[in-house]
Amino acid sequence: MALNLCREYTRKCSQKRRVRLHNRKGEEAARFGWKKCDCPIYASATLRDGFKRKNTEKTTWPEAEARADAWEEAGSWILSHREAVTNAQTVCPSPIKSLNEFTKPATTSGQ
Repeated sequence: MALNLCREYTRKCSQKRRVRLHNRKGEEAARFGWKKCDCPIYASATLRDGFKRKNTEKTTWPEAEARADAWEEAGSWILSHREAVTNAQTVCPSPIKSLNEFTKPATTSGQ
């Protein structure tokens, strides 16, 4: 079963499109006068763990399709361990360094 992809426009849309308006890839052709914006693309479908409508966190169709294909191939909305680790490194590049900052021994002065 293929995931359904659509772009949902937000208040910050650079093209001033109506909020929560949805477009599919075919509706965004230049021949229809569509201009690029950075609104997110969502995927929706029923996979093993139920129906969801989830933000792909991508703004271009090829990237969003790749993310949707990965979810479809896995058969689940839950990220694989490798993706989870990659996302964690993006948020906090060096968790060990961050942890060490809080566990440094206190220095005593004046002794």
